[in-house]
Amino acid sequence: MVKRMDPGRWGLVACLGIMLVGYAWTRPAYDFVEYWSSAQELMAGRNPYSLEGTLRVEKALGWPQSYSWTMMNPPWALPFVAPLGLFHSYRLAYFLWASMLAVLICLAMAAALKLYSPDRPVFPSESFLSQGLVACTFVPAILSVGFGQVNSLLLVGLAGFLWFENKQRYALAGACLAIASVKPQILFLVWLALVLESLRKRRWQTIAGSAAGVLALAAIALTMRPRVFFEYSQFARSGYGSRFFPALGGMIRLATGNHNFLIQFLAPAAGLVWFGFYWRRHRDNWNWLERIPVLVTVSVLTTAYGWMLDQVILLIPIAAIAAHYRNAEGEIPRRAIVGYTIAGVAIVAALFAPSKIPLSFPIAPLAVLWSLSGLEAENPEKAIPALDNPLCKI
Repeated sequence: MVKRMDPGRWGLVACLGIMLVGYAWTRPAYDFVEYWSSAQELMAGRNPYSLEGTLRVEKALGWPQSYSWTMMNPPWALPFVAPLGLFHSYRLAYFLWASMLAVLICLAMAAALKLYSPDRPVFPSESFLSQGLVACTFVPAILSVGFGQVNSLLLVGLAGFLWFENKQRYALAGACLAIASVKPQILFLVWLALVLESLRKRRWQTIAGSAAGVLALAAIALTMRPRVFFEYSQFARSGYGSRFFPALGGMIRLATGNHNFLIQFLAPAAGLVWFGFYWRRHRDNWNWLERIPVLVTVSVLTTAYGWMLDQVILLIPIAAIAAHYRNAEGEIPRRAIVGYTIAGVAIVAALFAPSKIPLSFPIAPLAVLWSLSGLEAENPEKAIPALDNPLCKI
């Protein structure tokens, strides 16, 4: 029998909805304004990557900066944001967009918890849907919804990939992972592992599904704007992205005063070295459900370009950790809850720190990686010792 959310949970959902309505009324800018302006330009038949065009749209909204806030996602991300160009009301568009992201994040979290604990709920008193509300306790997830960031699609794509992979629906798994290509650099190690695993097993359905998904999205973008790839290449060469200081590479740039953009690629280089050892150790018993938590965490930590909000994808390893404790100890221990809370407080404190270096970026992935390493130490044969999880035996 499927549990239903009780009135208290629905009351919480209603309060969250009211908060979104109130926040939408303030016409929040970062980061939703970049998708809004690019979509408005696209649907008007203009270049969605034009710095001048997007700035003009943003200035009409009262944008306070002298530079534009233009989306840097590749053209195959445009089909997801293009519907925003159909709205005349910025407030309404933001409310519907943020509400959709909140629902998707909660559904992806609920699906991840079900994947890692299929026989019993991680939170016994909760329904399938209300379990997903635990995502609202993760700071990057809250901020991702508040900022209207498209990175929530990474979480949806990866959760869908795991769901269909474990049902041996490999083409659908690949198609879901194509959704995560809106920010391909965040999960660069996952893409590499997909290629190597496909070559090792000579099974091409998953990678073919991903390629087909990306090509379909690109075809839609080309239908809307035939010159869009040329315009994106011009935008990429403009140096717009090099003035931001994200991720570990950006922290190094700020700390050392080095303005060479290429220094940011030291971090993914370290991630690739780590992956070489990890792949060599686990390639013969590769199971996506077991390997994804560590793979995602290291990929996020060592990405060349990413913001703290992109760490919403860490909800997948967090779900795996919570499920492990539930299956191994019967409940999530207080020490894990305290550690999770401390990490959240540390992220918030770092966000308001006076330092110009983005100290908030490494806190969550390092905390998750530390937890995962502790679980692997308990059972070195598995990244996530899922014990009685039948999905891990597929």
